[in-house]
Amino acid sequence: MAVGAPYYNDGSNVVGAVHIFRRSGTSWSHEQLITASDKADGDLFGERVSIDTDRLLVGAAQHTVSGDADAGQAYVFDYNSGISNWDETKILTASDSDASFVFGLFVSLSGSRVAVGALGADDDSGPTSDTGAVYIFEEDEGGTDNWGQITKINSGDADANDGFGQVSLDGTRLAVGAFGDGGAGRMPVRCMSSRKTKAAPTIGGR
Repeated sequence: MAVGAPYYNDGSNVVGAVHIFRRSGTSWSHEQLITASDKADGDLFGERVSIDTDRLLVGAAQHTVSGDADAGQAYVFDYNSGISNWDETKILTASDSDASFVFGLFVSLSGSRVAVGALGADDDSGPTSDTGAVYIFEEDEGGTDNWGQITKINSGDADANDGFGQVSLDGTRLAVGAFGDGGAGRMPVRCMSSRKTKAAPTIGGR
């Protein structure tokens, strides 16, 4: 079990952390405290977590990337049973990362595929900014043990401040919430087959 603590103070800064607990029989014991390798004050590391067996995905939506404040990152950790330790294996950033994208504000992990929401990202199909987007990464994309971005998903009818990017991923099916869309919010559902996506029914709407 993973529990985020985005306001964890390491004694110098509020860097955020994730607590890992492991069950044995009917008891849960604290296994490890995880922080980012490039931890920084105010990153919100651990505000969003997703765990699948011995793999963990952690968002840090306010991490500064290449000088861009609040661009955000996500981190992949894998459990190393040989030394009973969770190792940071990859840092993920958006291919078009920019200030205030808050990439990593929502995260979801399913096996060798992850989805990361960025509510401040722009719509690639038009001039609208701050619509929100979802970025999909797969393990071994771009090389063995690498995590590469395979697609960026926009809603298709994006408006500014839609809040598109609340994600839940299960295998090849992805649900994305857009809490600001039309004032009432919507939840588009997409099905994925390798690197392609197709729209499925939308829940709610205008």
